Amino acid sequence: MKLAYWDIRGLAQPIRLLLEYTGTKYEEKFYSCGEAPNYDKSCWFNEKEKLGMDFPNLPYLEDGGTKVVQSNAILRYIARKHNLCGETEEEQVRVDILENQAMDFRNGFVQLCYGDFDKNKSCYTKKLPGMLKQFSNFLGDRMWFAGDKITFVDFIMYELLDQHRMFDPACLDDYRNLRCFLERFELPYLEDGGTKVVQSNAILRYIARKHNLCGETEEEQMRVDILENQAMDFRNGFAQLCYGDFDKNKPCYNEKLPGALKQFSDFLGDRKWFAGHKITFVDFIMYELLDLHRMFQPECLDDYRNLRSFLDHFESLEKIGEYMKSGKFIKTPVNNKMAKWGNRKE
Repeated sequence: MKLAYWDIRGLAQPIRLLLEYTGTKYEEKFYSCGEAPNYDKSCWFNEKEKLGMDFPNLPYLEDGGTKVVQSNAILRYIARKHNLCGETEEEQVRVDILENQAMDFRNGFVQLCYGDFDKNKSCYTKKLPGMLKQFSNFLGDRMWFAGDKITFVDFIMYELLDQHRMFDPACLDDYRNLRCFLERFELPYLEDGGTKVVQSNAILRYIARKHNLCGETEEEQMRVDILENQAMDFRNGFAQLCYGDFDKNKPCYNEKLPGALKQFSDFLGDRKWFAGHKITFVDFIMYELLDLHRMFQPECLDDYRNLRSFLDHFESLEKIGEYMKSGKFIKTPVNNKMAKWGNRKE
């Protein structure tokens, strides 16, 4: 295997730890960012479009003829080979929840580190105990976050907690179980009966597993994992536009949108659904994102016939069509009242 990333810890560190833990033979390719003020990244940008990937991005993993992007998709790809995704339904639910919750946690920390650090540090430090308490409560008296056996999300959480104790050495003083978790590692809202699930993608996976909608083959499952995370990046960018300085950022977003849509169009190809010939839960994610964008910019899909056909296929599903015609279906508002776009009922 070959893992490529910037010459920092960043998103790749949990992957490196997992590769080491599983005894996987791998090599690394490092890209280096230039110095201030330009932070030249041409070493990556000159190469990315030549790699033959659907969504060229860092980190990426090559395993023979298989190429995987998106850090969580890479982790899942490796973890599936070693049964580190959770064994029981409860463990898998916990893995799904924490995978997404940890990404929220990381994104907030990244915004602090790459933004106005001096201005925002005090606010972040004030909120940090509440976030750590949630992770502490979720871990409880378990050895690992999913249960008695380690899973790939433990590698994610180790890296995040380790970074935070570097940032604030005293931040874990009140959370003994989190400190014990780190020590063990360093040694070599849906309700369904008694099950409670948070995080949108974890809820989707929980429902999808009950109906065999997570992909059947290894290739389908890998495509699902990649698109699940790529779609989240796409959604986060759109949410930042809608809830941020909309008028200022809209031209830049519109300029980049065709490139993002082309990637999804190329990834879909001539398939009926994004994973293959059978629908999976990521098709529900992508339908919503594409539908929102054609509401935002009605012409945005004109050059992507396969994406328009995908939307038609989805809307022609009998139960979906019935739902969309019913009084239960919510077309608008798209966003909450504080958003600058999609905040009104039409």
